Amino acid sequence: MPRSYRLARLLSDLLSPPVIALAVFWVLAGATGRAGRWPVFLTCAATQSVFPIAFLKAAVRSGRIGDVNMSRRAERRRGFLALGLVYVAGLALVILLGVRGPILFVCACTLAVVAVMWAVNLVYKASGHVAGMTAYMTALSLFVEPLHPGLVLIPALSWARVRAGAHTCLQVVWGALLGAAIALAFYAAFRSFFAAG
Repeated sequence: MPRSYRLARLLSDLLSPPVIALAVFWVLAGATGRAGRWPVFLTCAATQSVFPIAFLKAAVRSGRIGDVNMSRRAERRRGFLALGLVYVAGLALVILLGVRGPILFVCACTLAVVAVMWAVNLVYKASGHVAGMTAYMTALSLFVEPLHPGLVLIPALSWARVRAGAHTCLQVVWGALLGAAIALAFYAAFRSFFAAG
């Protein structure tokens, strides 16, 4: 097995949306001056990272999906739908706990990305990894710093998904376009609500 393939698989796992969400929530919590920002971080880490990863691993163990990346397009119909329900529950919990502002934006935007990826997957296999990463990095650009260092992770993950054989170049490009479009549209529609947090 070539070293570049092993590196691509490692990057795919380390930069998957539920994992990178931890870093995004950490940055957003650090940028928030509120006293309760770290309990908010822990809540979001659980509902947006730990729960989805646990769900995917349980689905693999039960044989409902072949791997946590839902590599086969046929698996993605049920997989994205079920994963969406996990994110709905997580979003409801963070709202009940009073999470607002940019952190709530990221939680809601994640659910929107999963919903759009489910719909797109009915006709085409765009990269959910890259869509999620691009949506997260767009959120950081909107709320923290326009040209932040995390943007370099988008091409790194794109290369990894193609090199690992999970997607074609076109599928990765579609994922990036969808992720950015969803985050920007969501921000444009609800900007005053999320900025008020």
